[in-house]
Amino acid sequence: MTDQSAISEVRARHRAERTAAASDHVRRAAILEAAERVLERTPVHELSVAQIISEAGVARATFYAYFESKYEVVAALMDSVMVQMYDLLLPFAERPSDTSPRAALTEVLTESARLWHRHAVVFRATHDHRHAVPELAEQWLRVTKQFTDAVAAEIDRDIAAGLAPAGRDTRQLAASLVWSSEHLFYVAGSNLDDDLPSEEAIVETLVNLWLGAIYPTLD
Repeated sequence: MTDQSAISEVRARHRAERTAAASDHVRRAAILEAAERVLERTPVHELSVAQIISEAGVARATFYAYFESKYEVVAALMDSVMVQMYDLLLPFAERPSDTSPRAALTEVLTESARLWHRHAVVFRATHDHRHAVPELAEQWLRVTKQFTDAVAAEIDRDIAAGLAPAGRDTRQLAASLVWSSEHLFYVAGSNLDDDLPSEEAIVETLVNLWLGAIYPTLD
């Protein structure tokens, strides 16, 4: 085989691998999108693999090539949405020095409320079943820890900069804010309390909650 032939063969193999990877991504995404659509009309405890594959238009074998159960699909959905949610945290977690805490938190919580509303069925499914389904519990706790890490790190930076008072357990404070915000978004998006009518309606209250807890002396 000539050097040119060898190079051509390698290139062809790499193209085939990229094509296969792209196809895998498309099929997996189709299953996830189908599962979210089904969840809009079916409670997660009634959700079935048959419903998902029918909605996605894939074979059962294709489904099981990517997921072991319906709960693994829901966990993957939640992970995908929480990656987006984590990206929304960056304006606060990596706040430039010329951006006020109020401005950063307003941006973060406004966009988070919108994302939560768009994917409410995923958040509710995870919230309602995480205590009974190990896959969901493990995924939720892992993601919540990532949020807590980022928020605690920013609080520590603001303490060092003199913007926030010292002498507090910053990880406990961060975890409390993350968990309470998650639950308030859940209640607001589930029509459980008329005082919390929607996710976006509670943004200002959440901003004030975060500001008061982190920066009690900030004007």
